[in-house]
Amino acid sequence: KNRIEPLLRIKKTVPVVTGFIGCSDDGSITTLGRGGSDYTATILASALDADEVWLWKEVDGIMTCDPKFVPNAKFIPQISYQEAMELSHFGAKILHPLALIPVMRKNIPVRIKSVFNPDSEGTVICADTKEKKDVVKALSIIPKAGIVSISGAGFDFAEIMTDVFRILSEEKVGVIMVAQSSSELSLSIVVDARDLERAYKALKSMENGIIKVNKIENVSVIGAVGAGMAGTPGVAGKIFSALGRNGINVMMISQSCSEYNISFVVKSEDGINAVRIIHDEFGLGN
Repeated sequence: KNRIEPLLRIKKTVPVVTGFIGCSDDGSITTLGRGGSDYTATILASALDADEVWLWKEVDGIMTCDPKFVPNAKFIPQISYQEAMELSHFGAKILHPLALIPVMRKNIPVRIKSVFNPDSEGTVICADTKEKKDVVKALSIIPKAGIVSISGAGFDFAEIMTDVFRILSEEKVGVIMVAQSSSELSLSIVVDARDLERAYKALKSMENGIIKVNKIENVSVIGAVGAGMAGTPGVAGKIFSALGRNGINVMMISQSCSEYNISFVVKSEDGINAVRIIHDEFGLGN
């Protein structure tokens, strides 16, 4: 802020700041990882109290689903911060969820613009949206994932959960989704397929006469996202009834307390078909 703000006061001066690169605590040059350029832009916007952030991409904006999986996916003109973060978490690669945190604190809108279609308005990501008529606004999918399950009887569930997340953190394995049985006899963790073997081997260290650790390969994670889902009865029933009618088995289910998303796991061979079925069921391509 101290370096850039004075430059903005000089007429005909446009500061150009490199994205994706930063400094660690000891001053070493480092990269910010996936979405680092977006993160750079939103950090600067927050520091400078910008009116709006424009992020230039190769697409017109956020769609109801990835057109690669659902050819009739439609453009979404406006979406909330929370909805965008949920979509990103469950596979939408247009924006890293952390990139929204700096602007959320100051309610600064983010606009996704296309380098190939600069005249398009793009998708606006903001604190709240006027459009809540769509119960499910968009879908996302992680096509390749895996499940590690920890099961047993008579163990301290809170203690087991603490150990599981500590071990996965030490292995730098990100958790996509978590579900536990109501009897507290099993815990299932979904991870990216690339991390499955590492997570499984690390958690295997917990096995004893009571605890057992197993893995399931070749699964897909699907997230249905929409602010309109909150307080609307029957959304989950509609999703799973549609899948059932088409012979698709749901292996695992999770829903946040905010009711902004319902996520579930199916076999990888059913993943893309499941997304298309739900997309059609809620008329997202109309």
